[in-house]
Amino acid sequence: MKKVFSFVIKAVISIALIYLLVKFTKLDLVKAFSLLKEADIRWFIASIAMYVICMFTNTYRWQILANQLDFKLEYLRALRLYFESTFSNNFLPTNFGGDAIRAFDLGRNHSHSWLKAASTVIMERAFGFAMMFSLIPLGLIYSKFTPLAHVLPENLERGLYITFGAMVIGLASYKLWSQIPLAFVQKIKFTIKEYTKCKKSLVNVALWTFLTHISFVIGNICAGEALGAGLQQVPLWFWLILSPVSTLAGFFIPAVKGVGAKEACYVYMLGLVGVAPDLSLAIAFLTYISTLISTLPGVTIAFRKLKTEKIIAEEEQHEEEELEELQKK
Repeated sequence: MKKVFSFVIKAVISIALIYLLVKFTKLDLVKAFSLLKEADIRWFIASIAMYVICMFTNTYRWQILANQLDFKLEYLRALRLYFESTFSNNFLPTNFGGDAIRAFDLGRNHSHSWLKAASTVIMERAFGFAMMFSLIPLGLIYSKFTPLAHVLPENLERGLYITFGAMVIGLASYKLWSQIPLAFVQKIKFTIKEYTKCKKSLVNVALWTFLTHISFVIGNICAGEALGAGLQQVPLWFWLILSPVSTLAGFFIPAVKGVGAKEACYVYMLGLVGVAPDLSLAIAFLTYISTLISTLPGVTIAFRKLKTEKIIAEEEQHEEEELEELQKK
């Protein structure tokens, strides 16, 4: 019942965001969808290819993290689990189900603790978010050396710098907030303790994370090219900001799969460089479609014996038990 209620709330938020977007930007949804039909199929395929590359690089990043904790995870198995995890995140009514499935499958046939398996996923996610936040100031600094240096409103630019600063402060104040007696916080604390022993590998992971996000940005650029919004109109530095901002908005705003939040980011921000609202929405849709298609190999999760909900429930139960034991110690 709780899950149903949560989904309904998110659906209402998504619908509300789309309604407000159409109302205040005078969007023509029919025109936006007609633009999709005219997309250059070659650039569309290139966009999908870049997102698939992200899956391969993300998998390698996760494999490094898993093997650092002695899970001896083979790449092909890691790739299958990563595709299934991402497919679940995209097609099941939660953003976290796939991560739980990945952690469960990694740890269920291994002598290590369930928390250690979950730690590999938490750390992999953490590197992804940290890199997204880091791309924003990189794009802002890059913009200062271009003719469009002042295209972003000062308040928006300031807010983006503050967001990045908040992440840095959050990392620096780890010893303070790690004492909060919440299960998720304690998982993060456990994860950080596990990985403080392997700093050399973390540098390698950071490199692969950077390559992943550059591939992701290129995938978004390809989607723009497919609809005629090339780099001459939407410069590279702008994509370095738009791509992570729209992704983070879609994750943190409680909407169904971020629908509504991502589109609002695209329409508003692309409008700053002169892209029409209809075209901006079409680009947002095309990037979303491309990411969905790139995860389709993970449909194999539907043919596995263990049901997704059972996997998640068992994984969470094991983690709760280990957290309780850890807190007692």
